[in-house]
Formats: sequence, structure tokens, C-alpha cells
Amino acid sequence: MIGAATRRRAGVRLATALFLALAAGAAGCGTARTHRTAQRQDSARRADPGAHRAAVRTQSVRVQLPQVRGGVPSPVELRTARGDYVVTRSGAIHRLASASLHVRQRVHHPAGYVWVNRLVGTWAKMHQGHLLIVQDRTVIWRSAARYAVQDAAHMTDIVAGRAGVAFEVHSRGPWFVAGWHGREHRVTAAGWPEMWTRSGNLIVSLHRRGSRTFGYAVYSPSGTRLATLAAGLTVRLVDQSIQDLATGTFWYLTGSGDLMRTDGSATTVVANTHTAGLTGVPAVTVYRGSLIQFLSTGFRHWRQGQVILYPGGRLFARIAAPPKSQQAGYGELSVSPGRRVVAYVVTSEPSGASTVFAVRPGGAPVAVYRTAHGSSPCGRVPLAWHKSWLLYIHHKGGAVLIDTAGHHRIIRLPATLPASNGQPVPVEGASWL
Repeated sequence: MIGAATRRRAGVRLATALFLALAAGAAGCGTARTHRTAQRQDSARRADPGAHRAAVRTQSVRVQLPQVRGGVPSPVELRTARGDYVVTRSGAIHRLASASLHVRQRVHHPAGYVWVNRLVGTWAKMHQGHLLIVQDRTVIWRSAARYAVQDAAHMTDIVAGRAGVAFEVHSRGPWFVAGWHGREHRVTAAGWPEMWTRSGNLIVSLHRRGSRTFGYAVYSPSGTRLATLAAGLTVRLVDQSIQDLATGTFWYLTGSGDLMRTDGSATTVVANTHTAGLTGVPAVTVYRGSLIQFLSTGFRHWRQGQVILYPGGRLFARIAAPPKSQQAGYGELSVSPGRRVVAYVVTSEPSGASTVFAVRPGGAPVAVYRTAHGSSPCGRVPLAWHKSWLLYIHHKGGAVLIDTAGHHRIIRLPATLPASNGQPVPVEGASWL
């Protein structure tokens, strides 16, 4: 679900986001995660799926890294305002000539459109009062009725999946559901559609006007209510629901602390926050195809730290909260391939000094790199993995490669590179190739 529906989520989660920031004691972003809607818009943050980048190496070698034992673990791209470069396995740095290769033709999107599923090129627009769902340039569904909405961006919710489409025209108004080959049906239940699941059924949030509690239910593509998943949930509990669009599963917390997972057909208890040793309502993150994080929050509970679990609920590690409340970034994890290590960056505010920590199963955090000028804790996690190596972008494009195994060997990448006129130009970003 992308676009119009995120406005409701942001409104419901605003109070909790502010609470997390204050509880962390850090300025601005705070130690705990405040961007709760980010994981629901993972595909929206990706680059245009209709194109990808092709890089061609030029012949002239501009820079050579100091002698690196064993070479660089994998090529790294360095980006500047005057062009991009590649660090080869040998440590030689070449300038790149780049071009965009389009997998699908670019589509002109009219004003007021919204993405429904950007990864597969599905979007929505209004035409003469009808809601149209479009994939690339082909209309794949058209509403039978007309709706008094200026454009799709003004609809409250639009969600689409393998089985069909569901939408809510106005906030607190009725919502509708339809199979791909049928007309929409009005559903009388008070609430709104959340996501289509792997089973082909629809998860719906239940909420009556004026009520302070919420619930979840499962509906069929025809609009029949199949099951009630939960009721009487507070805003803070609802704030921790997770739509895993990649696997078609929905995760949510119950009032008793159970973390539940459902594919719209079968529902499983994965773990319990109280059994994990946490009180209150922790922030929940499910790293796609990987680990589960319970992050303690709130003025009274933040010091309980965080608990990391395997997908089935077995303990991976416990990570204690940092000693100083003004340290930010503690809750933002990066998981290595194969779930062998998790890493995070703790930044002291306002100095900006940062430390990269690595945690192995059953172990305590180990500092693998320190810098006096770290990255901003407000942005995305500045870490990327290649096997056991971390790429850490630490300050205005400056970057290092960190071997999290053995003696934590460091390879420092240049902060500036020569442009075509020979003048140095700052490195603005880096990524594995």
C-alpha cells in the first residue's frame, strides 16, 4: 500500500512517534525509531523500477588506494557532483561513464495519481469520476460507480493485491472491495482496508467513529467477513502493525503482548513481548526475510534495551541501551546476509562522534569502528553489507569498509576525487557494486 493510504497511518502514529522521540532524550530524531511509516513505504523509497544503471569503466586510472592486503572485498561505487567512480578489487579507482537502461518504457503519470504498487508499476487515477487502476499504461480495473473525488490522491485508501482492489473514498466513510474481474461492493463495517495477503484475503482495520480502540479482521475479495483477528487495541498497539508486502503477511501486537503473524488464512503467535522481558508497548520491526526487533520505548521502559529474535521467535541477542540518553541511532539495525551479524551506529549528540557496533548471536555489542564525525541519525541507516564486510558512510559522503570478522580491519575510502579538470571534488555517497 503506497500513496493515499499513508496519510491515515501518519495521523494515527503521530502521537506515538513524538512519544518515542521524547523518551529517547535525544534532539530531533531521537534514539528510538520515529519514522514508523518508513517500513510501510519500503518500495516507495526505491529508485524508479522502470530503469537501472549501467556503468562503463574509463581507461585512465585517477587514484590508487594505499596498498590493501587482500584487496577490496568487492567493487564500490563513489558518487560525486562531477561524475561517479568505481573502486576495483585491486584498489585502483576509475572514473565511470554511466547510462540508464530502461526495462519498461517511461509512463506519463497525470496530476493527482498515486502509486498502488510501485514495484510492479501499478498506479491509480480518476477519470470522469471513475477510479482506474493502471499497470504501466494498461487499465486493469475500472470502478463501476462514479465518486465525487477530484483525483486518486484525494482518496483515503487504495490497496491492491493478487485477488483484487479495495478503497475508501473519504475518511470515516464507507469502503469498497472488488475482485479484478468484478464491480465493487460496499462494505458496511466501520474501518478501512489495510492490505491484501498471500492467501488472497484482505486485512481490514476496524474502528468506529468516536471510539479509542481498534481491531483487525479478515475479509474475502467479495466483501464477506471471514474472521476477527483482534479487538480493543490501543493506538500504541496499532502503531506497531507491519505490512510485509514482499511476503503478503500482516504482523500485529495484541493487548497481551503477543506478536501475531497472518497470511489472511492461518494466524500464528510468533513471540510475546512480556516473555521477552519488556514491559509497556515496544516498537516492533520485522526485517524482511530476516530478524524481528522489539525495541523498548517510553520514559520508564526505554532502559530495557532491545530484543532481537529469529523469524520463528527464538532469541538472537539482547542489546542493552546505551549509557547516555543523548546518544541516537541505537534502534536502527542493519542485518547481514544469512542473519549472522546485526550492526548499528550510535551517535553522541551534539558532538556527532559515532561508533559502529556489531552483534553476533548470543553475544554482546562489539565496537568495530569509531569516528569523531559520524552520520546524521535522522537519515537512513548508513550501513550496507557485503558478506562480513560493512560499508559505512560516516560524514558528508566519507566512507570506510569494515571487516566485522577477525580483527575488524578497516579500509578507508577517499573523501575527495579529482574531476576532469584535476580539481578535487567531494565524495557525496558510496555503495557496493
